[in-house]
Amino acid sequence: MAASIKIGRILGIPIHLHITFLIILPLFAWVFSENTTRLLGFELGFGGLDAGWETKYAFGTAAAIIFFATILAHELAHSWTAIRYGVRIKSITLMLFGGVASLEDMPKKPGQELTMAFAGPFTSLSIGLGSYAGMTLLNMHSYDSVV
Repeated sequence: MAASIKIGRILGIPIHLHITFLIILPLFAWVFSENTTRLLGFELGFGGLDAGWETKYAFGTAAAIIFFATILAHELAHSWTAIRYGVRIKSITLMLFGGVASLEDMPKKPGQELTMAFAGPFTSLSIGLGSYAGMTLLNMHSYDSVV
């Protein structure tokens, strides 16, 4: 994809960052650092954290990177499933609105294409449910227990 930087390979697939990623990552880091919202009983963001701006921005940047790592995992799930069906993957690119896996062709059977299509959302759902379960098990309802 034009205007992208190759940062490495995973499963033999070139991973690229689109130039727009360099805009959105700092924006997400800022949002996570300066804001706090409650969702499902948990505080999301570090705006309410009783800490210096350096700590908030370090946590916000880490949260933004983890957020985009989950998008990469989503795209890798599509790609890994496609590879299992003999489809070659050109690259995965992370960008402003998420990510995209570039395939050289599509699976030959509709069932394979359906499996490939659901692999990404299933991975995202699994990450979300796993994160929620982890937060619940650790009983992390406030940042007092973290910092």
